[in-house]
Amino acid sequence: MASLLLVRHGPDRGRIPNYLEHILDAVRESDPEVMQAVRDHRTGSPAPSLDDTRAVVFWLGDPLREWYPDCYTDASAIAREAEKRGIRIVNHPDALSRSVKSVQARLWHEAGIDTPSMTRFESREELRELLEGVRYPVVLRADEAHAQRGMRILNEAADLGDAAVELPGALAEFVDTRAGWRTVRPRSIWARLFHKKRAFVMGDIVRTNH
Repeated sequence: MASLLLVRHGPDRGRIPNYLEHILDAVRESDPEVMQAVRDHRTGSPAPSLDDTRAVVFWLGDPLREWYPDCYTDASAIAREAEKRGIRIVNHPDALSRSVKSVQARLWHEAGIDTPSMTRFESREELRELLEGVRYPVVLRADEAHAQRGMRILNEAADLGDAAVELPGALAEFVDTRAGWRTVRPRSIWARLFHKKRAFVMGDIVRTNH
């Protein structure tokens, strides 16, 4: 039977052990025949055979290269072999290494997508130098971390104070998405509140959700 290879973090690797295991449990219960076609491979173990493999899904934490270099090395070797064989790849290890905010902003700018600029800094001293030449307000974020960890809005340099700063960090220009609506529909919800959406891109299919 042709199989799908699921590549996951090995023991004591990654930040969330057995990430989303409950989803696999649900599939096992609802459609055990499907799960018979899924092979589970963990990083840190010998390279898997790709014979009769139709697709490889890399189910690994990001940013992969920066946070989990050993897993990135293992996954990249599997990806190269899969590419040689023409096997479909989902969540390529290199794609999982592009979630660093400053890197993502640069890639979007290069692709012609309008997005706030992100300037990376490695130390608190470097941040203080950046704050001397920016237009306020600015958004302070951790460049590699998730879940808005360490996020702050600064209206002036003094707002930084002695607060802890996640390093490496990124300083972003603040874009008030309400401004245009205040001109054309000043009493609308769009003029009064900020809105956040997440877009899932699957090939040529895009779905918004949050």
